[in-house]
Amino acid sequence: MQIIGCDVFKYEADLAEPLPGGGAARSGFFIVLRSESDHEGLGEIAPLPGFSTESMAEVEVELRRLAGDPKLLAPDRFRAGMSNSVIAGVELATASLHDTSGMPPPLWYPLVQTAPVAGCALLSRNSGAVAADLEHALTCGFNTFKVKMGGRDVEEDIDAFRTVSEILNRRATSESNFRIRLDANRMWDFEDAVRVVAELDPELIDFIEEPLFDSSLLSDLYQATGAPLGLDESLSSYSDAMSLVSSPPPWLSHLVLKPSIRFGYARSFSLASEAVAKGIRCVVSSAYESPIGMAGLVRLASTTPFRDQAAGLGTLSRFRAFESSASRSSWNSNNWMWTKDVRGTSEAILASWAESPFFRVTRIA
Repeated sequence: MQIIGCDVFKYEADLAEPLPGGGAARSGFFIVLRSESDHEGLGEIAPLPGFSTESMAEVEVELRRLAGDPKLLAPDRFRAGMSNSVIAGVELATASLHDTSGMPPPLWYPLVQTAPVAGCALLSRNSGAVAADLEHALTCGFNTFKVKMGGRDVEEDIDAFRTVSEILNRRATSESNFRIRLDANRMWDFEDAVRVVAELDPELIDFIEEPLFDSSLLSDLYQATGAPLGLDESLSSYSDAMSLVSSPPPWLSHLVLKPSIRFGYARSFSLASEAVAKGIRCVVSSAYESPIGMAGLVRLASTTPFRDQAAGLGTLSRFRAFESSASRSSWNSNNWMWTKDVRGTSEAILASWAESPFFRVTRIA
């Protein structure tokens, strides 16, 4: 299949809560790839400020180059010199193009979904809102919940966990399997981490993601507390990540993979396949993608390496354009199906979103 065209759109979406690195809006790009058979595939490129190594300006330069010369999108060429968010977006658009044209897509993009993908509810950092957020998530059917930690007094972190655990213990039944994930985004020092873990209910903890600013102390933290630990942003390069999972340390319980920030979809699938074979659990996690990117993440999360772990897809609920009651019940649920993803032509999809006062789309190439 030959790609003969690449259209690029820039979007800006208002958020109900600021991004982790600050900012009241999410910006990114959509690409539409067209084949000689007049089929198209849609992908999203959205570097996340403070987490992605590339900037929006750098990505725009790359995308304009691809739009000017679609031959650069050939499978053996598009990775060369491209940033990770562009690689992920091109992978998603190409897989979508294969799907719409009837060609076999890559392994990470299955065509048949046998069961819904379980989701992990992302709870508000706001201590005053976390209880209401949790009650809503329970109503939606969630069993796994993520609580953001760090960046505030450690006692506030402990109070947030107590609030969540008290509600879950009160709502628990004999059939409940509630699990809590804590994510400190590398903001704790060693003493604070030990202090927080000492207050946790181990029966509720799934794992603690990126607890320490100094990752060299993760082994010491595990020895001191026995807490299951996970990595996300510490996975700086694909080769280092593959080396890590080839001989995993005893403290490593989970990997949290964000394809749009690191590694892309295909390499995330390969890394997870290796990790699971060594007993490490792997979680697909979103990074404030729109429904375009989210649909790709749901497909990835339904594959074998990720299937038994609740996917962290809750960031979409922070988009004001998708926070209505209808959107929340469709997207922020515990039963993710990619049949809920975007259907129809890219023109119709983007035009419908542009009608929202909270979502702005402009063609740039």
